[in-house]
Amino acid sequence: AEMAVPVRSELIAEVSDFARRSFACWLQRMERRRAELRALARTLPAADRVLGERRQRVDLAAGRLLRSLRANAQLHRAAFAKAQTRLAGQAPRARLSRLGEHVTGLHERAARARRVMESRRQERFAAVANRLVSGLRANRAAHVARLGRERELLANLGARAERAFDTLVDRRYAALDRASDLLSAFSYHGVLARGFALVRGAGGEPVRSATAVTPGAHLDIEFADGRVPAMATGSGMAAPPPLRPRRRRTRQPAPGQGSLFDS
Repeated sequence: AEMAVPVRSELIAEVSDFARRSFACWLQRMERRRAELRALARTLPAADRVLGERRQRVDLAAGRLLRSLRANAQLHRAAFAKAQTRLAGQAPRARLSRLGEHVTGLHERAARARRVMESRRQERFAAVANRLVSGLRANRAAHVARLGRERELLANLGARAERAFDTLVDRRYAALDRASDLLSAFSYHGVLARGFALVRGAGGEPVRSATAVTPGAHLDIEFADGRVPAMATGSGMAAPPPLRPRRRRTRQPAPGQGSLFDS
């Protein structure tokens, strides 16, 4: 019976091992998902890095604009100085006034051009910032949706693992019940329940024959509902030999009569 029926403690240990391995697999999958989430978070570009190049380009353009305005003003001043030196011996007030108006117009045009360029730069910078914000929002929404799908998949896998574990435990318990029933069927207690008794000697060893009993020997008779101490009053007698069944005589065929099975 011990060789045919598994040990209950071993079955319980095996079920516990299965539960521990299933929980370890679940924890490993969760750590893998966390690592993937951290890797995706690290792949997102930083806002300062994306906007830093645009800011640098705006600063360079602003510096170049100021230098070009100053150079333009210096050129006009140099041209005005040349004209002034060329017309120093004359009194061209009207021409000087026109040149002054022209220079003022140039300054105003340069100021307007600078304001237009600054406004265009700001508009381009705002458009780039808006596109960057919308891209980050779309990327975040995509990652949130993906995380939602991963959570649903993880929940489904957890439910399936729980159902599989419950099914495995039910099968193990059913196998344990069948083994217990089989052990009860092969146990000698079932034989005792049918009216037989088990005789043991003084040392607790079973007595298998009547000749092994000596007069005055202390016996322990076990029934299905308890034990009764007894003492042998005589020597054991051998049981009569069992009756052998009679063999039927086979009818011999008459001489000269062949058998149907002869070749």
